[in-house]
Amino acid sequence: MPEPIEKRLAALPTMSKAELCDLWKHLFHSDPSSGLRRDLMIPILAYRIQEQAFGSLGARARERLRQLSLAFEKGSDSAVIGVPEFAQERDWFVSGGIRFTW
Repeated sequence: MPEPIEKRLAALPTMSKAELCDLWKHLFHSDPSSGLRRDLMIPILAYRIQEQAFGSLGARARERLRQLSLAFEKGSDSAVIGVPEFAQERDWFVSGGIRFTW
């Protein structure tokens, strides 16, 4: 039986760079970029684990993220209309207790 997703996510921050690279190879079927830092590998791997467990984003969600990204690059808030207030504060959480803020 596979390990529960919560345990897999919680283990990521405790893994060495070599272990993260091995996991990367397993999840993406390719080597990670040689310049990819350990602290950036963790959220990418966490997303991939969740994606495999629960499925990827739908086409509508991907399109909305693309719109928000373009607006962010232009420095515009126009695409943010309708986004819940908590998201506008730019605090995002991923299961497993990993918090991402920018």
